[in-house]
Amino acid sequence: MNREDCITYFVHGDADIVMIYEARGLPPLPFDDTIRRKVWMRDALVPVCGGGLRHMLGPDGRLIRSVPLIGYPADSHFGRMLARDDTDADLRADGAVLAIETAFTVAALRFAEEGMGVAWVPHSLCVNQLTSGKLVNLGEKYGFVSLDVSLFFATSNPHADLLSELR
Repeated sequence: MNREDCITYFVHGDADIVMIYEARGLPPLPFDDTIRRKVWMRDALVPVCGGGLRHMLGPDGRLIRSVPLIGYPADSHFGRMLARDDTDADLRADGAVLAIETAFTVAALRFAEEGMGVAWVPHSLCVNQLTSGKLVNLGEKYGFVSLDVSLFFATSNPHADLLSELR
């Protein structure tokens, strides 16, 4: 689900725990002291490409020609994150042009794996593809967004507190 729907389910009591991405450095969600926030892990939103696009990088690691960009809708959580600091400005300056838009991170990852464009995805979601060489991380040249994967749960829920300790 998208972030806002997850938070709505949680606030209405339809979920005992919610796990969401938060851009590091921004204020956390404004819950009162009955809700506990725990950073479960650190992550980063990184630009990646695969397929034939892996071979369209210059010796400096930058794109050597115009490529498609896989973006997120402006009203989505990742879309707002990327737009906040104009994160993909360097990609666009090197010729990346928005070609596909999806609200689903897994779809963006799959499109990138197939060489359909450059996508911004959480590093933890694509680490296996990066290790195998199926994807190339462009973050060194085009930046990244530091993320926290945060868990929120009621302080009165001892089971959620125990769950938050698992990795």
